[in-house]
Amino acid sequence: MFESEYKIKPEIEEQLIKNPYSTITNFAEERLKFIGRRTFQFLSLQPISLISPDIPFKETTVRTNFHFLLIAPPSSGKTSIHNLYQKVTFSPLSFQKMTSAQLAEELNGKGHTSLICSDADRIFSDLEFIKLLEGIMEEKTVQRSNMTRQRNYSTDCTITFGCVPNSLRNGIKNGLIQRVIPYIYSNTPEQQIQIGEMTVNSMFHEDAIISYLDVKHYYKRIFEIQNEQNDDFKKVEGYIIDQPLRQKIYELWNKCFEMGFPEDNQFNRELHDIFRFLCASAMLNMFTRKIENVGGKRMIVPNHLDFEVAKNLFIIEMGFKWHVAKLMGWLSGQNANIVNMYNSIKDNPRIQHGIKQLYKIHIDPRQVAQKNQTS
Repeated sequence: MFESEYKIKPEIEEQLIKNPYSTITNFAEERLKFIGRRTFQFLSLQPISLISPDIPFKETTVRTNFHFLLIAPPSSGKTSIHNLYQKVTFSPLSFQKMTSAQLAEELNGKGHTSLICSDADRIFSDLEFIKLLEGIMEEKTVQRSNMTRQRNYSTDCTITFGCVPNSLRNGIKNGLIQRVIPYIYSNTPEQQIQIGEMTVNSMFHEDAIISYLDVKHYYKRIFEIQNEQNDDFKKVEGYIIDQPLRQKIYELWNKCFEMGFPEDNQFNRELHDIFRFLCASAMLNMFTRKIENVGGKRMIVPNHLDFEVAKNLFIIEMGFKWHVAKLMGWLSGQNANIVNMYNSIKDNPRIQHGIKQLYKIHIDPRQVAQKNQTS
């Protein structure tokens, strides 16, 4: 059956309308155990962030779209996650290796685009390409020129990367890390066994409760509303966030300064991320959220459920960024700090396995041998 001919079942559509966030994250988990829900708690909001109204800020706006980086070892599901995401998001443009000139040509004239690269280690060393990406991320613009051609135009993209942990040492720059939501993941041996069991039991079965076409249909419906292609539901043009909710956001963000980040770290982007998550959650749930008419514009009102989603994602983001900032600072030569950190967390059940592995693979064996000799 062609996608254009697909008809969503009424009960599935009702489920998506009532609780799209948990329905879509469960959809991912059903296909990719453990990594599915953990990544799609972010990725389920990313397509919506691409088509949501930007947030007014004095004379300018704050972008609502956010970008995601999955840091995971080989064979942990990066490619599978990106393939699944590619099936449901808007206008996916998947690539493994591309020059800045090629990307500038590819995006020219395109509308909303989801850039996807499951093996970004190949591009991190291309400084011209990364500079182009940073312009797309921050300013929504493509600026590139050479002797024969100049490109300077607006574009609207989300970017979803995947890389191995060694990229923190060999390729990825701190400036890029600050512009994305990093997620660190690795399966424990016990999880690998459970994944194998699920894989064996799922072979030759086609009994998924929700199809990727159902999820795509739901996203498409919101896309059509926001592009004024739906006669039953008018587009949302902005947000109403009351002062008590703003105060909660400020208090949540202010805790960043208690986490022990390096002194030169700034958290303006992270403050914006809370609002991005909040607005994307409200827009994902637009059929069950209050919408008010203000000056002829339809304004959506994020509620406490949207704040809880934003709060959870922000806490996860800042936890990963703290570990990445520490590790990248120590990779300059203070390897003893990495050894000490790994030894302090390796038996802590509250620390995710992926974070433990992140430190472990960056330990210099010579440093460990020297430490053992002196102890």
